[in-house]
Amino acid sequence: DGSLVKSVKTLLSSTGKLDKSLKIQKSAAGFIVPTLYESLDQLDNEIRNNNKIRPQLVERVVKDVETSNVIENSVLKYLKGIKISSQESNILLSKIPKKYTLYPPLLLINNQDTFESQEWEAHFRLYPSEEFYKQLLANFPQITHIAINKPIIEQDVMRRPFNISPLFGDFGPEPTSEMFDNPTEKDFEDAFWCTVVQNGIYQTWAPRYTMFSRGNIKEKARVLSFKDVKNTTVVDMYAGIGYFTLSYLKLGAKVFCFEINPWSIQGLIRGVAKNGFSYKVVSRNEEIEWDDSVQCWIFNESNEFVNERLCQTNQHFNISHVNMGLLPSSRQSWQHTLTLVNTFSTTNTTIHIHENESVDNLPTFMNLTAVELTNLALDDKTEHNMNIIPLHLEKIKTFAPGIWHICADFKL
Repeated sequence: DGSLVKSVKTLLSSTGKLDKSLKIQKSAAGFIVPTLYESLDQLDNEIRNNNKIRPQLVERVVKDVETSNVIENSVLKYLKGIKISSQESNILLSKIPKKYTLYPPLLLINNQDTFESQEWEAHFRLYPSEEFYKQLLANFPQITHIAINKPIIEQDVMRRPFNISPLFGDFGPEPTSEMFDNPTEKDFEDAFWCTVVQNGIYQTWAPRYTMFSRGNIKEKARVLSFKDVKNTTVVDMYAGIGYFTLSYLKLGAKVFCFEINPWSIQGLIRGVAKNGFSYKVVSRNEEIEWDDSVQCWIFNESNEFVNERLCQTNQHFNISHVNMGLLPSSRQSWQHTLTLVNTFSTTNTTIHIHENESVDNLPTFMNLTAVELTNLALDDKTEHNMNIIPLHLEKIKTFAPGIWHICADFKL
C-alpha cells in the first residue's frame, strides 16, 4: 500500500532505523524500505502492531561500504590513546581500508595493503592487535570477525579462497589440504559460517573454504523473473553454495545439482535446509534411489556424470533450464549439456553459459557461440539436430579491465 510508505519512513527516521544510504524501491510484491534492522524480530511495536503493514524480510543487504570516516575516526581515536608521533600516525592512517564489505557477522576488507601492510605489522609487534580490533568493532554491533580477502586463484575449479586472511575472531582450525579435500563432520562443526539474505533467500558459506560472490545478486534476481520454471526440472552444472540453485527452487523447480567442492556442498545443504526445501545427497559410489518428493538432488561429483545419473532415474524430464556457472569458462560442460537436453528433455530448454569475455568479442559472441554449439558433437560423438537459438546476453559485472562476466542464454 503506497499510502503507508511515508508514515513508515517517518516512523523509521524517528527511531533511527531508516537506512538513508539506500533508496525506497517498488517491486512486484510491494514497497522495499531499507532499514537498519537485522531481522523481523527487531521491529518496533508501532510497526509490529499495525495490522495494515505486513513486513517481510526481502534481503539482508551486502554491499561495499565507503569508509566514510567510520574506520578513520576509530583509528584516530585509537592512535591518540597510545600517544605515538604524528609522523607514525599519518603513516598508519595512510594504510587504512577505503572500502569494506559487511557479511554479518564478518567485516571483509578487500585490500591487503592495509592492516596487513608492513607498517601496521610493525605497529602490532609493539601494541597488541586484539585491543585495536576490539575498539574498531565497537562501531559495528553485528560484526564479530574481521578478515582480508585476496583474489581467488582463477585456475582452481573448486573456487577455494586459499588467500583469505583472518585478522580477528575465531575462524576455526587452520585449514590443511586434507580439510579442504576431505573434511569431516567435526571440521564442518568447527568452521566459521556466514549467512546472508538476498532476494528473500538465505545463502550460507564458510569464508575460509568457499567463496561468496555478492556481484551475482543481479543475475539471481534475473533468474527469479523467469516465468517457465514452476513444476519443471532444472540442472545446475556448477552448483557451488547454491547461487542459482536456490533461486530455481524458490520458483518451484526440481533441481539436479553437481558440485565437487565438499565445503560448497555443505554450504548448499545448509542453504537448502534453511530455505525449507527437501534434498538428498548422492556421492560418486552411490546409486540413485528415486524419490519424486525430493526437491533438490545434490551430486558430490563432476558434471561429466550428469547423463549417467539421469539415466539411472529411469525418468524423462521437462528440463526448462540448464545453468553452467563456472568462471573463467564453462566450456568443458557444453558437450555434456547438449547430450543431456537431447537425451532427457521433453521440451524446449534454455541453457545459460557463464563466461569471462573480452568486451571486444561481445558483439559477435552470441552468433559465434550458437554456431559452435550447433557443430559440437554429443558425448557419444554423434551429431545432434537441435536448433540453437540465441536469446539474450547479460552483462553481469566487470571481472577486470576490458573483461565482463557474462551469461549467454540459448534456446535448444
